[in-house]
Amino acid sequence: MKKSLFKFAVAISASIVGVSCITGCSKKQNNKNVLNIVCLNLGYGREWIDELVEVWEEQNPDYKVNLTATASANALIQKNLYSKDNIDDLYIGNNKAWKKYASEGKLLALDDLLEEKVDGIKIVDKINDEYEKSIYYNGHTYRLPWTSGVPGIYYNYKMFEENGWDVPTTYDELVSLCTTINNAEVDVVVGGKPVGYVKPFVFTGENMDYFDYAVFTWWVQLAGKSAVEEYLKYESAATFSNSNPAFVKLGEALQMWYTIFGNKDNYVKGSDGWSNHLAQQSFYNGYSAMMINCDWLYNETLKYTDNNQFRDGFGLKIMETPYASTAVDQHASYIVGEDQYYAIPKSTIKADLAKSFIKLMISDRGIKTFAEKAHGTLAYKSTTEVTTEDDYTNSLISYLDNATNRFTNWSTSKLFLNNIIDVWTVNDLAPYTRLLNGTSASVSAYMKLISDNAKDKWNSWVQQAGK
Repeated sequence: MKKSLFKFAVAISASIVGVSCITGCSKKQNNKNVLNIVCLNLGYGREWIDELVEVWEEQNPDYKVNLTATASANALIQKNLYSKDNIDDLYIGNNKAWKKYASEGKLLALDDLLEEKVDGIKIVDKINDEYEKSIYYNGHTYRLPWTSGVPGIYYNYKMFEENGWDVPTTYDELVSLCTTINNAEVDVVVGGKPVGYVKPFVFTGENMDYFDYAVFTWWVQLAGKSAVEEYLKYESAATFSNSNPAFVKLGEALQMWYTIFGNKDNYVKGSDGWSNHLAQQSFYNGYSAMMINCDWLYNETLKYTDNNQFRDGFGLKIMETPYASTAVDQHASYIVGEDQYYAIPKSTIKADLAKSFIKLMISDRGIKTFAEKAHGTLAYKSTTEVTTEDDYTNSLISYLDNATNRFTNWSTSKLFLNNIIDVWTVNDLAPYTRLLNGTSASVSAYMKLISDNAKDKWNSWVQQAGK
C-alpha cells in the first residue's frame, strides 16, 4: 500500500575516491572547476550521494565533483583542515569536532545561506524544528544539520506475524512480550539445524550508546520536553540531583531499560561484547526479534544479504517506542544527529559551488533521493509528498508523523559546547556497561554516582569551559 511521506527529512552517507598524500608529494592542485567533497560513508551507503553528484553535474555542466566518500572521513576532515594546502570545499561528517573547528575559525560562516531559498522557502524555515536552536554556534551558523535520525526499537515484523506477536504500544506490553518470546522457544535454524531459541533482543556491546535511543525517548515521554530542555541547560551541579524532577525521570527511564536488559534471558548471549555489525547480523539471521538502533540499520543490514535482498522471513520496521503508564507525552521522541554536519572549510575558494550542492541535498529532490537510496531521514522539510511502497520507509514515516515533540541533546551551556559534559555528565560514566557488568549495583546507585561526580567536579568543569 502506498503511503505519503509528510514533511519529510533525510539523511546521508557516501561514495569513495581515494585520498592521502605520501610524504614528499607535491602541493595539491586546486582546480577551480572541481568541487571537492569529503563525505562520511557509514550506515546509509553511497547511492544517495552518487545520484546527487550526477544531478549536480548535469545542472552545472562546466564543473565536476571529486567525491571522497570513506568510513574514515572524520579523521580525513581533521587532517585536511589543519593542512596548509587544503583544497576541500564541502564536508559531511558526524562527530562533535565541528564545534572545535568552528571555534578555531576553520569553518565558513553560513549565516547568509540560511536566508537563501530552496523549493521556494528560506533554508532557515526548511530545517526541522528540533534543530531550531543548534544551527547557531557563538552567534553564527557554521554547520547545517545532516540527518534527523529515527531512533528506537526496530523489529522483524515477519517474525512477529508468523508467531502471532502483537507490536507493543505500552512499556508493560513490551515487558510482557519479552516473556512471551522467551516462553515460545522459537527455534533459530542455521544450515537446517536448530542452534537455540529466538531471544527478544540483541544489542551491540561495543556501541552501548545505542541504548540512549530508547532511554532518551522514554525520558522525554516521562518528563515532558520542557523539563528535558531545562535539564540540558546544565546550569549547576543541581541539574544532576534528586532536587531536579527531570533527573529523577531520567533515572526512571534508565530503570525501564534495566528491567529488560538486566535480565540475561532477554538478549542473545554474548552480544554484550559484540560490534554493531555482529549484533546486526545476528538480528538479521533470526537470533532475536528486536534491536535498539537507528534508521541506518536498513542499509547496514543490506550488507549481510545476497544481491541486496532480505532473506525470506525477515522484514524490518520501527515501532513507536512503547510508553510507560506514567508518561506525560506518549508521542515525544529523541532525535539523533547533533554530532552531524554539513560544513564548508573557510579556506575554500569555491564557497558558492559548495553552497549550491548543499541546496541540492536539502531540496525536495535530495530528500526523496535520500529516502529511496539511504532509507533514512534528512533534517529538512519537504514541500512535496514522497510516496513509497516500502514497508520499512512507511514505518519511519509513521513514527515521524506521530512524534509530535522531538528533541535532541543540544545545549547552549559552555560545558556542552566545549565537549565537557552531556546527559550522563561524562562519557566514562555512561550507565549501560556499568550496570550490565555490575560496576554499579543498581540504577539508584548509578544515579547517585553521577550526582556525586557532578557535585565534586562542577567547579573544575566550569573553569575548564572558561565559563
